[in-house]
Amino acid sequence: MAKETRLDYCNRMIGEIATDLSQAYVQDGDFLSLYLGQISTPLQLSLFQPLALELSVFLIFLLKGQQNELADKLRSATAETVRYLGLEDAKFIDERLDCYANQGNPLDCFTDFCQKAVDADAHHLNMEMNDKPIRHAINDRRFVAIHEAASRMEQVARDSTG
Repeated sequence: MAKETRLDYCNRMIGEIATDLSQAYVQDGDFLSLYLGQISTPLQLSLFQPLALELSVFLIFLLKGQQNELADKLRSATAETVRYLGLEDAKFIDERLDCYANQGNPLDCFTDFCQKAVDADAHHLNMEMNDKPIRHAINDRRFVAIHEAASRMEQVARDSTG
């Protein structure tokens, strides 16, 4: 793959995976509200951007060392988005990369960062379904979705190296 094609592929996959992850968060919990249509698209859309940022930083971590140039391009684009949102880009990105590199299990950091992103969302305050803490078990839809997202990001990193 050409360099620009790889970056486009990474961004497209981040978008797809962030969509799936935000949908899993919104659909977790109150199935009666889901059935009655009371879970709206704005709730899912409000989670998309923070989860996409978390996925971007996780992919930067996965690419570092194998595809430094691609990781740097993705980091630059992510930093621009973080600045646009009014966050401290160096602190936001470095805090996550440090956790991934220095903690025993990067997946634990990714799980925590995804949950923090959802907890910080303004629409989250209106969602009773996500008031319960994430359970590290296969019967927690959010936990399973995060693991699937991480697995898919690892595949994206592998696909981008060739």
